[in-house]
Parts: sequence; structure tokens; C-alpha cells
Amino acid sequence: NSGGGGGGDDFFAAVDQKTFTGFYSEQVRLEKEGKVVTLIPMQHVASAEFYDKVLEETRKDEHYIVLIEGLMDNDEMRQHEKNLCTKVAVDPGTRSKMQQTIADSSHYDENEERDLFEATFVPYEEGKELGLMHMELYWKPRLILETPLKVLNSDVNLDKVLAIEDPDERKFYVVHGRTDHCGKVLRELLTEDSSIYSSDAKSIAVCWGHIHCELLLDDLVSRGWTVTAKGPQRQYGWSEAFFNHVADAWKASDYSFDTILNQLRREEEKIPATPAASA
Repeated sequence: NSGGGGGGDDFFAAVDQKTFTGFYSEQVRLEKEGKVVTLIPMQHVASAEFYDKVLEETRKDEHYIVLIEGLMDNDEMRQHEKNLCTKVAVDPGTRSKMQQTIADSSHYDENEERDLFEATFVPYEEGKELGLMHMELYWKPRLILETPLKVLNSDVNLDKVLAIEDPDERKFYVVHGRTDHCGKVLRELLTEDSSIYSSDAKSIAVCWGHIHCELLLDDLVSRGWTVTAKGPQRQYGWSEAFFNHVADAWKASDYSFDTILNQLRREEEKIPATPAASA
């Protein structure tokens, strides 16, 4: 079941499996010396049911941190998201505004949603015919609303990707480089001198893409972690035809990131503004 070759070849081999990656994902729990990591493979576009089931998992008390994927435009945007999470936790006005935004779907602009689909090479019309949603618009706001103090973005800033000019090297970094960065953040959080380290066998949940989770799993096992549980499996809500559309689009792409960059800049304006600083 493993793909041959290196770099991008491994990536495309994983896409072509049509099992772990194409139609469903499987949660994996690992343990080492009383520490716990739970890998929760995500999909950028999936059914609301898929995301709701992930939310059922992340709201469990056993997960004290939830590491999420998501390229950041810059450090200011990263700090803005941290501030938003804090405000949602402590400020009723911010929390109420986000609840209302989710309830009336006022953040669902069709052009923005189309950009989000296409930024990850997912066909928009076909996806909407299946009733699929984008995680940035459906899952992430709900995650922040439900568990704001657990959320921690463990992705890189976009400039690290844009600085790589060669398309093949860029694709390799998007998969492997970003995964390595997440793994580094995870290891730092698990050190006992980390400000948020938990010593009572609670879990750090990692909600990253399925291919990233496969690589993280291999890395953790190589570092002495033991898989202690697998499951549940969660269906994405994809059809085989839709899967084939996505796989073909990935293979044909040059990963220019223009769409992602434009979307990120609009995202800054879309996120509910935090109230003026108050004591």
C-alpha cells in the first residue's frame, strides 16, 4: 500500500490509494511514556456530517490541545486568530457574534467558497452537488466557538511556501515541510518545560490533512511511540467520480498559490473583528 519513488511520487501514490485518503479517514491514538497523541485526519472539503463527528471528538475533555492546519498570511494574521480565540472564550459579545455568524451562514460568500475549493484543487460545482462544505467555513468557526482555548495553529506562514520557486520543490514542501513543522511544534508541546504541557495522560489532538497525518504517524512510530487504538473511521461524503476529479486536478496543478494568497487576504477582513482592547 505504500507508494514508490520519492517526494511528489509518494504524495501521488497516497492520493491514488482511494482508501485512507479518498473516501474516509481513520483516527489513530499513540502513546509514549504516559503521553498521548491523537491523529485525526482531516479533509479540506467534506460533508457537514464528517466535520460534526470530528467536533464530537475534539470537544472531549481528554484532548487538551487541538493542533490545526492552515497556512497563515503573516504573523499578524496568526496573532489575530489567537486573539479571536481568547475573545471568544472570555468576551460574551465576540462569542455571540460568532454564534450568529454560524447560525445564519452570513460568512458563506459564494465567490469566497469557490476560491477555497479551487485553492485546494477541488471542483466547486461537483462538490456542492454532493452537499460538501469547506472546513475553513464550516468546521473551523465551530471548533473555535466550542473549544477556543484548545485551538493552536501549527502550520507555517505562507511566505515560506512562496519563497520556493521550483514547482516540484514547492509541492514537496507543502506536504513534507509543513508536516515536519507540525511535528516540531508537537514535540515542543510534549516537553515538560512547555507552558501548556499536561502530565495526566491527556491527549494532544492533531487535526491535519490525511496525508500529513500519515507522515506524522510514521515519524512518531520511528521515535518510539506505540499505536494503542485505531478508529473511528469517518466518511468524507465523496463519490468516486469526485475523487477522480480531485486527483486529476492535483496532478495537473503547478501549485502557484495565487488563489490561496488572495483568499487569505480576504479572510482577514471576513473574520469577526475582536472588540477594542479592554482590560
